[in-house]
Amino acid sequence: MTAARPLETASRPQRVYPRKATSTRVGTLRHSQAPKPSVPLLGVIGDISEDIVVFQSHPLAHGTDTPSRVVRTRGGSAANLAAVAATLLPTRFIGCVGPDRTGRFVAEALEQEGVEVRVTTGSRSCSIIVLISPDGERTMLPDRAANAELHFADIPSEWLDDLSALHITTYSLEGGPTTESCFAAMARVATNGGLTSLDTSSVTILKLIGEDRFMEFVSQLDPDIVFANELEAATLGWDTEAPADRLLVIKHGGDPVLFRTTAGATRIPVGEIEGVVDFTGAGDAFAAGFLAEMLTDLAVRGNPASSVRRLKPDDPRLARWCAAAHMKASDVITKPGAGTIIG
Repeated sequence: MTAARPLETASRPQRVYPRKATSTRVGTLRHSQAPKPSVPLLGVIGDISEDIVVFQSHPLAHGTDTPSRVVRTRGGSAANLAAVAATLLPTRFIGCVGPDRTGRFVAEALEQEGVEVRVTTGSRSCSIIVLISPDGERTMLPDRAANAELHFADIPSEWLDDLSALHITTYSLEGGPTTESCFAAMARVATNGGLTSLDTSSVTILKLIGEDRFMEFVSQLDPDIVFANELEAATLGWDTEAPADRLLVIKHGGDPVLFRTTAGATRIPVGEIEGVVDFTGAGDAFAAGFLAEMLTDLAVRGNPASSVRRLKPDDPRLARWCAAAHMKASDVITKPGAGTIIG
């Protein structure tokens, strides 16, 4: 395996490039009672990209021209979440970019959004074409490239060992070294007593992985929290009010959010959002707001992972965390793209 290389750019204090580290064997995840800092640190592993956002003035006309406005932004589901979370608590992003101009742009853009960025380098940086229809719905055409090339051996242990929580997305479970890295990193953080969370990302990715295989992934990763929208939950058979073996957060657009805990379920209303421009990153922002508010609330009360596993459906904190999540999602969807505009 070729060792990861630093980007050829002036180093910033927040960007740290990797050395070799010993890989952690993936096994049964067990939460220890190791103390965490009183100020929680959220880690996010996953995708970072250049999003080429195309706002169509008219419905897409196949085989001919469709008048549009094009905006380039820093994107990537995991990077989107990290950027939003960083407005609320210290956040570290771990990922892989190419040794190219795009990689330099997106890493520096994420740094400027307040995130501690730690990246390795792979073949070429990820780019995503995002088509926004006149009604605001999005269609995404991703080229994963380096996002699939994060090797766990290139992640130093100190990038993980001080985390209060680690979040990953299902986009990173599609295959390649990044998938193996997510399993190993989640195991390490959970063993250290940190909270772990997962987003189901998209119905398309779930179908590419396969519903049965994805359910095996969930069992092996054993995240404390899983975020899904109603379509993803329906695909997995999760959109019910039965108790779950972890906290399931199921979003239903403008309808109440379904929370399934180990003790039962509840639905919490959210307000309508006016002036919607682009839904890109809404789910990431929701998860960021929820995790940040929850970690801030639980960090001073002991082990967040154990606390989440013991949540009751009538716990008033769920409504507070949900409100914070909805507020962050509202901020994102009233502007084009989820990240910093880079061109």
